[in-house]
Amino acid sequence: MHKGFSLKFKVFDIFVIVFTLLASTGIILGVMLKNKGNERIVRIYHQNALIENCQVDLNTLTQDMEIVLKKEDYPKLIADFTIQISPKKGIRVHNIECYDHTCENMGWINIPNLDIICIPNDVRVVIESSKGSGDTIIGFDGGVDYAE
Repeated sequence: MHKGFSLKFKVFDIFVIVFTLLASTGIILGVMLKNKGNERIVRIYHQNALIENCQVDLNTLTQDMEIVLKKEDYPKLIADFTIQISPKKGIRVHNIECYDHTCENMGWINIPNLDIICIPNDVRVVIESSKGSGDTIIGFDGGVDYAE
């Protein structure tokens, strides 16, 4: 060993180690408790109206699922509109027919209150959270009303 090298701990060294361990444990527990009980509901809107039978709780979902909005049920759609929902990955729009596919190219979204919007089909898909996200804008209610 090198001359002058010592593995002896001083009281201050032990205090710093214990404080660091307690602080990191507290931060981890705080984050886990903050997310516990956080309601994450997938909601689908067409023409700015909530589709009541298309609400899914991601916290209770155990396997991937798919929701298809049929053109015959929603005549203003360009074609059938497929939404995939996964408890781990979140939501995505898949196999749609429109001219730009921007919503489909967004891929999987698992961030609360971040919308996937398909303008040509006038569909909005969002994971709404009871606690919001760190990026929530204060005073913004999330709704946009486009009067015709």
